[in-house]
Amino acid sequence: MPIDDEYSVRIARFVPDYYAQDGEVFKRSDNIGNPAFQLALINKAGVETKVWSMPRDRNMSEDAPYRFAATEMKTLEFTGLEVAHQPGQWFVWSGVILMAIGLSIVFYLSHTRIWAVIVNDDASSTALWIGGACNRNKEKFETRFAEIVTGIKAELNPEKNGNNIERGRETAHV
Repeated sequence: MPIDDEYSVRIARFVPDYYAQDGEVFKRSDNIGNPAFQLALINKAGVETKVWSMPRDRNMSEDAPYRFAATEMKTLEFTGLEVAHQPGQWFVWSGVILMAIGLSIVFYLSHTRIWAVIVNDDASSTALWIGGACNRNKEKFETRFAEIVTGIKAELNPEKNGNNIERGRETAHV
């Protein structure tokens, strides 16, 4: 903004609540309590001189060709509203839904593993070792595991199947 034929002025910096220390101006808070304006005076040659204008104090720069003083200052309360278009938001929301489904599966379903290994020992007999593990509801797993072992024993027992072929020794270890 031109002041006269030789100088123009612009606001270079605004500090809403300042304090000065060692000749420098620092911001104390975002509330307008003790404002300071740094004005840039520009002459025709393009040389810029900066001066502070503080409504409660005097200017900090003594070498400025003009002195500025705030005669009246009104602050207005306002609210900012931003409207934005996010074209990728459906990918983000689908990822959130997939993550929620995955977490539900991890936290609400029981993970159960059962192993069976056929072992030959020195007496030329065969043994079946069965083991299992689960991450929650261990009582129900023990009951279900016992049912599985009983079912396997019934299948491998030659007397119950009506088959008299010697199959060796079948064992189940829990």
